Amino acid sequence: MERLVVVPLEQYLATLDPMFVADIENIRKNVETFADMSVMHEDEKKRCSFLYGLLASLLRGRPLQVVKEVEKANGFESLRQLIVACEPASRNRSMGLLLCILSCLLAQRVPTWLRS
Repeated sequence: MERLVVVPLEQYLATLDPMFVADIENIRKNVETFADMSVMHEDEKKRCSFLYGLLASLLRGRPLQVVKEVEKANGFESLRQLIVACEPASRNRSMGLLLCILSCLLAQRVPTWLRS
């Protein structure tokens, strides 16, 4: 459940280049480690830059600021920082957020005469 938002992005990236799957898994496993572009191969750098452009075009507000603060269009580092900043640290927090979202969605679908 903790990857609720990122999963569709991961699926999209995997359809473009299957190597994104390994890249994102590596970022998730090493979320405390800086993603350094200087040690990446050329194909990794291309995927990294593509991810940066995609994130910069899709995000708004605070998440976009997190992406823009990363130097050298480093998409892997941007994603790592977004995960650290936005994903709930505990499973209890994840479940609490899910329940909040579901209650809002269900409240919209319940007819007004059934609401108390």
